[in-house]
Amino acid sequence: MRAAVTLLQSWHDTPGGTATSALSQAAAVAATGKVELIGVAPWGRTVPSAPWSPPIPFRRLPLPYQLVYDGWHRLHFPPVQLATGRVDVVHATTVTVPPRWRGTPVVVTVHDVFPITHPERLSPRGARLLSAGIERAKSAALVLCPSDATAESCREIGFDEDRVIVVPWGVHAPRVTEADVAAVRVRFGLDRPYVLWVGTIEPRKNLEMLVSAFVALRRDDVDLLVVGPDGWQTDGDALVAPHER
Repeated sequence: MRAAVTLLQSWHDTPGGTATSALSQAAAVAATGKVELIGVAPWGRTVPSAPWSPPIPFRRLPLPYQLVYDGWHRLHFPPVQLATGRVDVVHATTVTVPPRWRGTPVVVTVHDVFPITHPERLSPRGARLLSAGIERAKSAALVLCPSDATAESCREIGFDEDRVIVVPWGVHAPRVTEADVAAVRVRFGLDRPYVLWVGTIEPRKNLEMLVSAFVALRRDDVDLLVVGPDGWQTDGDALVAPHER
C-alpha cells in the first residue's frame, strides 16, 4: 500500500501538537515496513529542523502552505497526488483536508471540534478554514479521533458514527535517570511540588482561567509550571509574571 500523509504543519511558525502527533505516527507506521508513506509538504527549499523534520520521504506541492489551505478550502485544488503521484489512500493529519482525487479514499484526523464550538478562540482565518475542513471531514472514508471525548463531539455535530474511530496519540517517553531529574529541578528551581501545564500559548487553551483558578486556591506550597511556545494573541509572560515567586 502507498499512502500520502499531509505534513504541512511542520512548516508552520509554531507546528504544535498536531505536527508532533503526525510526525510520530508517520515514523511508527514507516517502521513497520508494511506501508510506503509519502509526506506532503509545501513549496520552498527549507526543511524544518528537528524535531519537526519529516521522518519519511516527502514531495512538495507547488504552493506555500497558506495558499495550499486556501486552494483546498475554496477551489478543492491542488490534489496531493500532484506532488506524490498515485497513492492508495490520503491521510489528512489535521482538518485542513485535501480534495478527494479520482476516487482515492481520504482519512482525516480530527483532533478537536473547537473551530465549530468555540470559533472565537481562533483567529478569524483559522476558524473559517478549520470549520470548513471539519464539515468536509464528514465525508471522509474514516475519521480518526485521539480521544473518546473528541469522537463523541464529532458524533454530536453530525459525523457518521460508523466511520468515527478512536486512535489515541502515541506517547514517546524517553528514559531518564534520577540524576537527570535532579539536574532539571536545579536548572528551573523546582524545589517544591508543582502542577505542570504544557501546550501552545494561545486563546483556545484558556490558560487565563487556569492561572486564575490556581491563584484562587491560595496554595503557597505548590507551584504552577507553564511550558510551551507562544502561539497567537496571548502573552504568556504577561499572564503569569504577576504571580511568579
